[in-house]
Amino acid sequence: MDPGPPPAGGDENHGPGLLAEYTIFLFVSINVVVLRFIARVKSKGIGLDDYLMLAALVQLLLLYLDCETDPTQLITITDFGVTIEIVRLGLGRHLYYLTSDIPRLVRLLELNFISELLSLQAICCVKLSVAFLILRIGGLNKWLRSGLIATIVIQVSSTLAFTLVLLVQCRPITANWNLAIKPTADCIPMAGLIDSSYATTATSILTDFSCALLPFPIVWNLQMPRKRKAYVLGLLFLAVFPGICGILRLVHVADLSGSDITFDIIPLAEWGFAEVFLGIIFGSIPPCRALLLRIMAKWRGKSVPDEENTLGARAPKSGRTYLFSTLSRISKPFSQKSRLSRSTKNSDWQRISRDNTHEYSGQSRGSTERLEPIPLGLIKQTSA
Repeated sequence: MDPGPPPAGGDENHGPGLLAEYTIFLFVSINVVVLRFIARVKSKGIGLDDYLMLAALVQLLLLYLDCETDPTQLITITDFGVTIEIVRLGLGRHLYYLTSDIPRLVRLLELNFISELLSLQAICCVKLSVAFLILRIGGLNKWLRSGLIATIVIQVSSTLAFTLVLLVQCRPITANWNLAIKPTADCIPMAGLIDSSYATTATSILTDFSCALLPFPIVWNLQMPRKRKAYVLGLLFLAVFPGICGILRLVHVADLSGSDITFDIIPLAEWGFAEVFLGIIFGSIPPCRALLLRIMAKWRGKSVPDEENTLGARAPKSGRTYLFSTLSRISKPFSQKSRLSRSTKNSDWQRISRDNTHEYSGQSRGSTERLEPIPLGLIKQTSA
């Protein structure tokens, strides 16, 4: 093949920088996911969201540890993983300097094709994990829950569709990496492939922002201190950062149409890795909150609840989370446990206006109306 004129910048190599980014993100992600599962085991609440996050991490780990099948042996881990190998073969360098060794270039493009498939599935698993985590927390009204479920369906459909596009973009499939047979192969035009990539990336961005913004009305109405509420909102807002990385990845999708594919793909790969790894890290922080609370409580010598959800509300041991209101203890004869509701039906109490200056014995959190007990004599007459 004709390599064309030499690039103006010379033989640049951005591959080692990509590999360093991947290694650091992978190390942090492994530790965060391990902490996530420790927290879930402690609370006996491992769910679908945890398994999806683990599946995403395993797929990214396979990109680092290549499994090669030998007919005479079982599957063994080779010395070089997919990501390490494609960087060693020349990913990040200009295509001009790689055409002198065609077998090496074919192997690079083949491993890059495998990397695209695994990365696509990993991104989908991360998005689904965060979405199912929000569904697991509960408290969504009918419309918010339906919107989140629709987002999940769109994300899965988009991923499956783009996976199919990648698998059938060239017939035979080996034409995706074998440049010698590509001119005679039946391939989808590059413009169609780029349009499909735009649609899939936009869907991932939509899922990120939906998962970040849909729970806001729930948390805003929770009966909890403002400091804790701001903390929880901050955790939810972390889902925006993978979405921002997705937007930056979307900007570089058009680079795939260039002729210098081994060099132009680097920005797209960098933002793609940042999107999926930040999704794993930030998506695993809320489930780790209960574990961190237990560790801090042990240091302080305090007791902690048996189980606590990611929003700080206690949950039954079944693993399903319910949002309970705080207990409003008035006095021993009139103490009661109040649940979140629109109105109270307890006839033992009378509501009085905010500007009432009489002495009161308690006030329900999140309400500006004071509560005054009925005189004791009236209660005795009623009981008589």
